[in-house]
Formats: sequence, C-alpha cells, structure tokens
Amino acid sequence: MSNQIKIICLPAEHLSNPNPYQFLMIKGLKKNKALEVEIGFASKRYGIILSAFYFRPKYLHFDWITKYYLREDIATSWFRAYWFLFQIIIAKKLFRIRVVWTQHNILPHDNRRKKIHKWVQYKFYKCCDWVRVFSKSTAETLTMHHNYIREKILIVPEGSYVGYYNNNISRYDARCKLKLKTDEKIFLFFGAIKPYKGIEELIGIFNENEFKKVRLVISGRTPDKKYSKKIRKLIKNNKSITLFDRFIEDKEIELFFNSSDFCILPFINIENSGSVILAMGFKKVVIAPNVGAITDRLKNQREFLYSDNLLDKINLALSKALDEIIGIGEKNYQELKKYSWEDYSSYFIEQQ
Repeated sequence: MSNQIKIICLPAEHLSNPNPYQFLMIKGLKKNKALEVEIGFASKRYGIILSAFYFRPKYLHFDWITKYYLREDIATSWFRAYWFLFQIIIAKKLFRIRVVWTQHNILPHDNRRKKIHKWVQYKFYKCCDWVRVFSKSTAETLTMHHNYIREKILIVPEGSYVGYYNNNISRYDARCKLKLKTDEKIFLFFGAIKPYKGIEELIGIFNENEFKKVRLVISGRTPDKKYSKKIRKLIKNNKSITLFDRFIEDKEIELFFNSSDFCILPFINIENSGSVILAMGFKKVVIAPNVGAITDRLKNQREFLYSDNLLDKINLALSKALDEIIGIGEKNYQELKKYSWEDYSSYFIEQQ
C-alpha cells in the first residue's frame, strides 16, 4: 500500500483541454514524491461525491467553486449551492476527507449574484481545513472584511507559465503574421473580453486622445454577443484600435505578446490575474491597477500601477526609451523565478 498522500483536484476540466493553471499546479504538486495527485470526476452535479467515494483521498482540493452552483436561474443556483455544501459535508464527515481551497479572488466577477457568492463562499470556507491565497493583501482583506481566521489562510503565490506556451517568434515576424504595422508602439490587452476588465474605459482613452504611431490591440473572445456589439461600436471610428474578438489558440499567444511593447490590463474588479503572470513571462511591462496580488507580483515596476490615472500610465510608458522598457520587462521575468508551482506541495505534508 502506498504511503503517498492522495490529493484529488476539483473542479475537473476536460482532460483534452486542461486549464493551464490547474494543469501546472497539479504538475508542480506531483514533483513532490510524497504526494499522489489526480484530477477528480468532471460531473458538476455528482463530481464531488464520486471523487470522494472512488478515490478516497486525504485531500479534496478546490479551485473555482462557482461551477458547482452558479446557474442562470437564481432558484436553481440556490438549490445547487445547498447541494454543493451537502456534498462537502458528506466528504468530510462520512469519508474523513480534508477539504482545502485556493481562493483566486475575493468574490467571483459575476456581481449579479453577490449575495449567493458571499453566502456560499463563507459556508465553504468554514468547511475548509485551509484556504490558500496568492498575496498578503488578499489575506488581510479576507480577515478584515470577510471574517476569515488568519491562521486558516496560507499565502502561496502561483508559479509562472514560462515554457507552457511557445515563445520563439521575433517582434517583427509576430507583427507581420498579425498584419500589424512594424513602426508603431503597441499596447496589448489579452484575455476574455468582459465588462469587469475595464475595456470600455481603455477604448474611451484611445478615442479621446490622439497618440502618434500607437496602436491598441484587444485580443480575446467576448462571450456575450450584446457586449461584443457594444465593443465593436465603440471602436468603429478609431483606426488605431485593432480587435481580435475570437478564441486565441495556445499556439497564437506568442504572436500577440511578442508583437507588443506593453501589456495593458485595466481591470475594474480584480484580485489576481493569470494574464499578469503570463505577460511577465513574455518580459513585458504591465499597466494594471494597484490592487491585490497584482501589486505584489509587479513590485519591480510599481510606477506603472494605477489607482485612477490610467491615461498617465499610458503616457509614462510612451515616454520611456526602448532599452528602458526592455530592462523593466526583464526584471518582471526574473521576479517570476522566485516562485514555483512546487512551492504549494509542502503544505500538504506539514499539515499532517
């Protein structure tokens, strides 16, 4: 019989199209030979019970729990919330499984359901043996405003995505492939296009200000068709904005980052961002809000973090010489080396 500590990770994504974060986290945990780590069952309705019964792990580790309860209909969402928590109680009481959680944000980005999010998260937190967050500021917010116990929170930053995506193409070739001009300075927004990401404000700045030889590239899919139409209408008369409103395949990611000079992520409501970590891996200067884990991860370029002066940060970026921009991007890249996906593994052993 194996002496390894068994960990089952949920929610389970489709194995042929894994979530990069979850894939790398599991890979990092597996590097510790004391751990046996697997993905659980994918069923949103019965996946927790099935994973507990079939695998009989020491730990059930959760990332994004909204998949288990959030539905379009509010009544169904509440029913699913109770069913989710019931499964957690069964896993703990009947199967004697420890439940742990990586809380990626203070609250999910769907503000329409704030009441149910707060209720489910706090009830789930009470069931957890520990909650892992990515920064000290997130831990402080949870203890001061959400009644978490500080001793129950682990602060373990995520690792990097370096090596997961290709990064071989030159700036010139990347621009040629994307049919972008080679003599412009390019600001890149990368990620799913949703209201909480501040895209409208960003477009407004480019509509109201005439930057010479500067281009804003917005790349990512807009899940909501109405919002997609709104974005297209906003950029309709601005020839300095290029929109790639589609799913960006993994093999294309290097094109967008290597074609750009700066990554700009004007989030309105955010605590942590995989896009920030991704941009750092491509050695980019990142313009982003001065909040949460973002502040900690971008501490070597804090002059580009803003509270309410996004335009000032754009102008600051444009004022920098190319060699200085490259140097700041290199510092961001080196900062990533301080943390690895394997860092999290020791906690599963220490908590025995």
